[in-house]
Amino acid sequence: MKKTAIAAMLAAMTISQLAPSMSRPVYAMEDGAPVKIEEKKELSKQTEAEEAPKDKKTDAKAQQDKKTDGEVKKDKQTDAEAQKDKQTDAEAESDKMRHHHHKDDDDCKKDKKDKKDKKDKKDKCEKKDDKKDKDDGCKCDEKKKNNTVKMKKIEQIGSNAVKITFDNEIDGGKMCEAKNYWVQSMSDITAEGIASMSKDDTVNESNCLTNGKVSISVGEDKKSVILRFTAAIVKDTKYKVYVRCNDDNEFRSENAENYIFFEGK
Repeated sequence: MKKTAIAAMLAAMTISQLAPSMSRPVYAMEDGAPVKIEEKKELSKQTEAEEAPKDKKTDAKAQQDKKTDGEVKKDKQTDAEAQKDKQTDAEAESDKMRHHHHKDDDDCKKDKKDKKDKKDKKDKCEKKDDKKDKDDGCKCDEKKKNNTVKMKKIEQIGSNAVKITFDNEIDGGKMCEAKNYWVQSMSDITAEGIASMSKDDTVNESNCLTNGKVSISVGEDKKSVILRFTAAIVKDTKYKVYVRCNDDNEFRSENAENYIFFEGK
């Protein structure tokens, strides 16, 4: 009991002794000068309070910088995409130009081909025309050759008529014209009777037969003509008959195919 009371007393004394010391300010050294602990705590709180908005501002600035960096990055990305689009447009334009050039080349080739085809067609047509002209020429020559007639024979068929036969069909209109015939007496020095020429005359346009001396008709076979004179054929008189059978530009009486002889009966 006594021990307990003594302990309580000692505890009370200790607290009373310690109380004054606990109420005295406590100091700490700061940069070589004493600073009250309480003031230091207060200063720290004030500093924290002052720096908190600053830190928030710094954080906001950092956030803004971060946002700015993001925008820059986005802008760079946008620029890169724009550059890519520009490159794509350039490639598209290049492809368009190549296509255009290719088209121009194709058009040029087509034009050249069309010109060549036209030239070939023209050459072909010209060759065809030449061939046609040549064929026509050959046909004309052949036709002309076929239309060329020669006297085969002459015979007296009456006192005043002779029949001349040709190797081909004749032009009835032309061969019925008196101006295409000449009759020469091989013995008379003057032209008389059926003769339009004496023995010494030469063929010319003024001494041919006339419609007053003879009438001419085409035979049924169309290869002969019959000459009927207004005068009688003199017996035993030799005659030379010239006939312009073809469309000669210049009639050559000396050519053998252009004359024939007969003697009156």
